[in-house]
Amino acid sequence: MKHIACSTNALHINHKAETIEMTKAFYKEASIFGSKAYRTLNEARRDFPIYDLVILRQKAKDSHKGLTLKKMAEYVEKHLEGHEGAKELFEKCTTTNEKNELVLVKGINFITLREWFLSEFKEIDNKEVKNEEENPLELLKAKTKANLAKKAS
Repeated sequence: MKHIACSTNALHINHKAETIEMTKAFYKEASIFGSKAYRTLNEARRDFPIYDLVILRQKAKDSHKGLTLKKMAEYVEKHLEGHEGAKELFEKCTTTNEKNELVLVKGINFITLREWFLSEFKEIDNKEVKNEEENPLELLKAKTKANLAKKAS
């Protein structure tokens, strides 16, 4: 793969796929007539006229979207072994409101609690938990895929 640098953005020539690949930032820079990126892209098009242009997408971060207090509480309850004091600490940070919903104690930040949870239960991030029913993140991903499949059909 040939690499053509232009400022901090890049343009790649992928001979195997016969594509000219660029980042979205490079594409925006190349859309300005006369810019260095514009000239670089035109040079690549002249050298490889049959190659397709492809704008590369950033890989999605493995986020913890959907990881709620309820899911964390259920996980803590089921996986006490090897996590001494985890249940007690989690219970100190949470309480139930008048609707019997799990909420944070005043002064406790959800992001801080989530970071503690993920550092305490490393198996969630490391994908060591194979069973989707045990791993709240895997269960969420499975439900999302199922919902997308329903919408597609």
